[in-house]
Amino acid sequence: MKKIFLFIIALLPALAGTGQEVISGLQGNPVLQNNWRSAHKTVHQKVLTSSLLLPFIDDFSYSAIYPADSLWADKNAFVNTGFAPNPPSVGVATLDAVNDTGAIYPNASVTPFIADYLTSLPIRLDSLFDGSPAPITAADSVFFSFYYQPQGYGNNPNPGDSLVLEFFQASDSSWNHVWSSPGMTLADFRSQYGAYFRQVLIPVTDTAYFKENFAFRFKNYASITTGNLSSWQSNMDQWNIDYVYLDANRTKFDTVHADITYVDAAPSLLKNYYQMPASQFNNSELKDTMYLKMSNLNAVLNNIHCKYTIKQVGGAFNYTKDGGVGDIYPYITSGYHTYGYHVKPALDFTLPAMTGDSTVFEMTHYSWATGWSDDIPANDTLRYYQKFYNYYAYDDGTAESGYGLAGIDSKLAYKFTLNHADTLSAIQFYFNNTMSSPSQRYFYLMVWSSLDPETIIYKSIKKVRPVFADSLNKFYTFQLDSMLKLSGTFYIGWQQKTDDNLNVGYDWSRNSRDNIFFNSEGIWEQSVYEGSLMMRPVLGSAGFQKSIKHGFVSNSFDCNIMPNPVSRGWVELAISEKYNTDENRNNITIDIFDFTGRKILTTPYPDDDILYINGVNNGVHLKRGVYIVRFTNYHSNETLTKKLVITG
Repeated sequence: MKKIFLFIIALLPALAGTGQEVISGLQGNPVLQNNWRSAHKTVHQKVLTSSLLLPFIDDFSYSAIYPADSLWADKNAFVNTGFAPNPPSVGVATLDAVNDTGAIYPNASVTPFIADYLTSLPIRLDSLFDGSPAPITAADSVFFSFYYQPQGYGNNPNPGDSLVLEFFQASDSSWNHVWSSPGMTLADFRSQYGAYFRQVLIPVTDTAYFKENFAFRFKNYASITTGNLSSWQSNMDQWNIDYVYLDANRTKFDTVHADITYVDAAPSLLKNYYQMPASQFNNSELKDTMYLKMSNLNAVLNNIHCKYTIKQVGGAFNYTKDGGVGDIYPYITSGYHTYGYHVKPALDFTLPAMTGDSTVFEMTHYSWATGWSDDIPANDTLRYYQKFYNYYAYDDGTAESGYGLAGIDSKLAYKFTLNHADTLSAIQFYFNNTMSSPSQRYFYLMVWSSLDPETIIYKSIKKVRPVFADSLNKFYTFQLDSMLKLSGTFYIGWQQKTDDNLNVGYDWSRNSRDNIFFNSEGIWEQSVYEGSLMMRPVLGSAGFQKSIKHGFVSNSFDCNIMPNPVSRGWVELAISEKYNTDENRNNITIDIFDFTGRKILTTPYPDDDILYINGVNNGVHLKRGVYIVRFTNYHSNETLTKKLVITG
């Protein structure tokens, strides 16, 4: 899926005028942008000798962001555990409006266009190899099935959008339409089908498909929505797919599976936060009970054994809790598993004292069949790494949507509580991309000790603006002008100076509504949305380095280019502090050369530190490739060269 795009909320113009909080989609998928692979091959490019044998089954329960190379021919879909509520098994493949690099498709339009593909490798549908090999016929009762869900936690596909299934016919190399569903909201979907996911079961009866290079593929039609405020434009048109299964000797009643599975990702050990600083942790922060969700996809009662283990990575701590053996009833008749020792295990250990500034614990939940065979053992294990670093986080690091406020001077405050006095050195944000440049979307960083009465204890000297970081953790760190001593409860946030959407990442899987407050009309109000903002306070002197906006501490003539590589239409420049004055900056010229040495562009150093590479303001559009950027300071006669890589 590459997630959430170009969707603009229909009521936005009205909301923008009254100053309120608004949830939007994502303009790009940072997970995919940071893990791009060039392998994007169609089924026709695969060697037929690699054809798979029946059965074909995938429930996407593996820890990867792309579909498994052993089963799938392309990389457009996004494999994840966070975008779908209540899937049949943990993990889904999501199709939306962005490609395998995590960027919006270049052909995106307001009319439906083909976006993602999820294409199988060639499959031997000419013969059965179970026992004596024999040709497949219609009498062998071949069925194809899968589960699907529109919208999930993101933006719903519009009625003109659709999810489509096609079968490959080798005789004329054509893809034939087999099934499709129009776009709709998840609420309408549940009202129509009475479930979060619907299973589709299709008989394969046409002999034209009984060939050695049969294949199938899903594709989705997506569309972007126009709007007056480009800073709010984003889009999703999301479809979630799970439990894809093709085999012979099935019937139209073959809708269950001999499979016990976890349903959701493993939970954090902490009751108040998802992550917290090692220096602030004490064992009162641990949950009393961990809540898991398990499902029996079979039609009969089964017997399973469960346990969990926790061990310190690189340390001596190691603990096991055995949940014993118990019965699990079928989901179709009894819902999710209810045996407390399995799905509500007590967290009855204490973690050792943390002496360093970072510690990690590996938490693993296991379940296994007793006296019967489980079809997919991979979804019987959950693993989670509890990290204790130097920051607080309510979010799990994955944005399903974006959050913003409408209204000039609107303020946002995010509540945290210390166990003992500490220092705040920085604030981390994850910003979602939007269609417009953020270069004029200014805001002040703010810290409060109280909202009633409102007590401001920090406001950044200079206005800042959103920065889209391409680092692995996807957060951008704004360092404070000076370290701030804190105790008890404090709030981090912003006061915006434009009517534009800052579009901070929003995590629907963690509900921190009680800690989110906004002020657009002179009074503080609690958020109406049940999720978590991707904003994190960084504590301790280790997280602080003297810095000023658009500069960094260095006596040398230097300039950073961020992000680099870049796929969007601009980069941000940060010049070293010694040269970061108006007089010095006015003496700097930028030359850009392609890799053959040909000069492409000459431009003064930009006042707003934004260098456009897509033709805006300078008329030059730089294509994908490697470039040399030369900075020349004519006052000091110094030159500097940097490499710039453009991937989009």
